[in-house]
Amino acid sequence: MPLGISNLKVLIILSKFVVGPEKGSQLEELKNLPHLQGELFIIELQKVEKVRNAIDANLHQKRGLTNLSLHWDENLENLQNHEREAQVLDSLRPHIDLENLNILNYAGAIFLSWLGGPSYSKIVSLCLRGCPNVISLPPLGQLPSLKELSLEGLHAVGTIGSEFYGDKRPFSSLTTLKLKEMLAWKNWSPYVGGPKEEVSFSCLQHLIVRSCPSLIRTLPCQLDCLIKLEIRSCPHLNYSTNEVCFPSLRELYLEDCNKEILKSLVNLTSLTILKIENLTDLVCFDNVFMRCLVKLKELHIG
Repeated sequence: MPLGISNLKVLIILSKFVVGPEKGSQLEELKNLPHLQGELFIIELQKVEKVRNAIDANLHQKRGLTNLSLHWDENLENLQNHEREAQVLDSLRPHIDLENLNILNYAGAIFLSWLGGPSYSKIVSLCLRGCPNVISLPPLGQLPSLKELSLEGLHAVGTIGSEFYGDKRPFSSLTTLKLKEMLAWKNWSPYVGGPKEEVSFSCLQHLIVRSCPSLIRTLPCQLDCLIKLEIRSCPHLNYSTNEVCFPSLRELYLEDCNKEILKSLVNLTSLTILKIENLTDLVCFDNVFMRCLVKLKELHIG
């Protein structure tokens, strides 16, 4: 970064800040820029020399920032100090008025509690990508305004369950959920924390599950608002004794999966598009499954 940015005390827009070892490129340069607004990309965070530098950036005081992206380099081989990376991320805690957050290639083993805290009531979009050492998710279900959530490349996460939902009515506003390339993920446990009438994902419309080769437990059983479902490259996602009911589902895409998953899908009476590719050993459809396809307009089998 050019020298002297910290002297621009009335600066409103700074679209990108590149961290580096040279003078003027450490995070404390952001300290005296309280009026920043809109979007800020901070990249090369693996080059932060001291945790103190991240603290001095004072992101938590920059109320005008609505979009924040925190990027580490994709090559994580030299980032062995997981605790230090967690301290850097914790020090970059944004203001509670933040609306969109992206965290890419973070090498820490944990996400700090603030990430799923209810204080961030305005966050509508969250992307966590390329965080291979994280073993457990924060309670993202407690972000009341969250509409879009993307989890990708979280290779060490083995279970999604109560820690993900939090303690009350999780994901009450979520409309889009993407889960991709989670290599160790085996179980997706249902939410069981509240009263019977309190369900998770009550507004979910679009669900993508892709390249999760270890996943064996089926999807949430009750997604009344789901319109579009994509499951790709999940060969062990299998039949569940619990029937999966998606009464509003219009589009279903299955690719490189086990044919047994079809046995769990019932009452697809709103389905208009069905696309199936490379379903292992699929010879014919079950009669019960076929009878519910009363509105099907497009069938693609490959």
